[in-house]
Amino acid sequence: MAQEVAAGPAPSAAAQVFAVRAFRGSDLPFVRDSWLRSAWDVQNRQLKSSGVRSRARALAGAAWQGVNRPKVTAMLLEPGGVVVTLACDRSDDDHLAGWLAVKGESVVYRYTKAAYRGWGLQRLLLESAGVTL
Repeated sequence: MAQEVAAGPAPSAAAQVFAVRAFRGSDLPFVRDSWLRSAWDVQNRQLKSSGVRSRARALAGAAWQGVNRPKVTAMLLEPGGVVVTLACDRSDDDHLAGWLAVKGESVVYRYTKAAYRGWGLQRLLLESAGVTL
C-alpha cells in the first residue's frame, strides 16, 4: 500500500492528490519505457536541430533504444543500484504519475507524466527520498 507523505504547512497540489510508494517489479515497464522515451526525445530534438532527416533519426532511435534498454533495465534491477520512488494516486497505487531514481543523494533520472507537470510532483518525490537540491 502507498505510504502517506507528511505535508508541510502548505501542502502542494501533489501531496493532496498523490502518495509516494516504493518501486515494485510490476513498475519496471512504466519506469524503464518512460525513462527511455523521454531521454530519446532530448536526443531526437538535438538531432533535428542539427538538420538530421527524420528517417535517419528513426534509425538512430532504434539503435539508441537497443543499446540503452538493457543498461536502464540493469540499473533499475541491480541490487544496491538506483532507488526508485513513485508518485501514485492515493486511491489507486497502480495509477502512476511520475517517479524519481536516486543513488545515494544524487538524482539519476526523474519523470513526470505531462498531465501532472507543474503540480509539484518532483518536489514531493525529492522530499520523500530525502534529497535536497
